[in-house]
Amino acid sequence: MQLSNNVSRETPAKICAFLAFLLVFISSCSEEAVKIDVLEFNKTLEKANELKTAKDVMRLYFDSLPGEKDTNYSVTEEQLSGGNYRITLIRTKLKDDSAEGEKYVMVAELTGSTWKVISLEKNWRCYKGRGHTDWGIDPCG
Repeated sequence: MQLSNNVSRETPAKICAFLAFLLVFISSCSEEAVKIDVLEFNKTLEKANELKTAKDVMRLYFDSLPGEKDTNYSVTEEQLSGGNYRITLIRTKLKDDSAEGEKYVMVAELTGSTWKVISLEKNWRCYKGRGHTDWGIDPCG
């Protein structure tokens, strides 16, 4: 059976579109995270006009968390469309017998000189033999 020229030209485009959809779907499902309420932190940000970068916003959030602080963390930022930023803070080598690291991913926007957090999520990974070693939300044991 012979296919018409019209079908043969559409087929590769449909395959490419399907593969692109599949890639986006798989990458968006790769990590689970716990959503964190940002209402109170945004009230703090309204008064914090000295913050210059998206990394400063994440550091202010991290400093506001209860508990012992360490310097074993890294912060990265990525500018997104529409003036938003994705800021990621990763802590490793935690002083914990089960959890090896934790990751916070924040999306924030800058309007004028005021920052606002749009979303904030957290997940973690466990030491080998204590649970999952990829980023996720299952308890470490």
